[in-house]
Amino acid sequence: MVEIVESGTWQLRHPVGADATAFLGWRQSLSDEGWVDWGALDDQGMV
Repeated sequence: MVEIVESGTWQLRHPVGADATAFLGWRQSLSDEGWVDWGALDDQGMV
């Protein structure tokens, strides 16, 4: 990861790990609203 810090790139996401690329692809398939809804708790909280 030192290479990323020292590279001077403005790229926001750098896939690291075995399933990072798949996760980022899944995230890209959601709208921002969908992402927030996916991670939000309902009024009842965690059940």
